[in-house]
Amino acid sequence: MNKRLPYSIKIVSGILIFFISVLPAQDYKLQEHHSEKIIDGIYREIVLEDFETFSPGESDIRQFGPGKPIIEPRTDFPSPRPGSQKYLSWFIPFESADRLRLTWPSPLVINGYLREIKIWVQSTHLPGSLSLLVKDARGIVHLLNLGTLNFRGWQQLTIKTPDNIFQDDFYPGHNSQIKILALQYEPGPVSRKRKRQVFATDDLTAFVREKYILPAERMQ
Repeated sequence: MNKRLPYSIKIVSGILIFFISVLPAQDYKLQEHHSEKIIDGIYREIVLEDFETFSPGESDIRQFGPGKPIIEPRTDFPSPRPGSQKYLSWFIPFESADRLRLTWPSPLVINGYLREIKIWVQSTHLPGSLSLLVKDARGIVHLLNLGTLNFRGWQQLTIKTPDNIFQDDFYPGHNSQIKILALQYEPGPVSRKRKRQVFATDDLTAFVREKYILPAERMQ
């Protein structure tokens, strides 16, 4: 003889089945989140350029237009980064309101796996933007936009490494490199009232990790 279960028991059974089916998914999300924290923990910040000793020459500055911009080290108002004493001042007169590029005499080399790049910038609500010229492991040069300078005071700009930046080794032990070639300023629309554009740059850093290091190996 078939006996039907009371209606209240059916409800309780349904609730239990629901929680049993949901709990594994919640546990997986927790493990996934924990894994992200471990991955973040294996990156370290390295200084690519602190501008403490770098003094650009005429051959390092390329102006895409008339006028004569001035890029020089100064000590008046260094960035909030601890230990910073010098920074690079950029002075662009109105007649030079065109693209300006600062090239390092030797590229800044990154050997590890790059996650992001940061740079300190001081601005006075400028309409322009700052970019990096980066050469990936295949030799392809990319223009990475760090962001606009429409703010006042010191601020740290960040760019995540795009997926199209190739940085894998071609074979084990190859040690491919990423190279920072230049820092470029795009003035953008310039008001007639603005006679000049002045901003500053300080500590350029990168967050990198060793290649082929698994998070589990860091936990041992």
